[in-house]
Amino acid sequence: MNPGTLLAGLLALGSVPPAPEADPPPAAVAADPAKPVTLDEAAALVRQKVDGRVVRAETRDEGGEVFYEFRVVSADGRVRTVRVDAATGTIR
Repeated sequence: MNPGTLLAGLLALGSVPPAPEADPPPAAVAADPAKPVTLDEAAALVRQKVDGRVVRAETRDEGGEVFYEFRVVSADGRVRTVRVDAATGTIR
């Protein structure tokens, strides 16, 4: 192998941007009280904890308490409402 080719290959490897860091798992995000939970993170929590498919999601604010409300349909067709506290990630 030509030393110049080897050097060019090594330099090219050094110019590759690092892989993006993976998002922390939703449970870890929910455990950090200083960081509110996003709607996407809350949806991931619901998918982990509740058996069914999320068919609707919305952000609600009742008296200053912000939470996410999800409609989940189970395999047998039952519809369930699941709420996730936006500040803590606690499922209600």
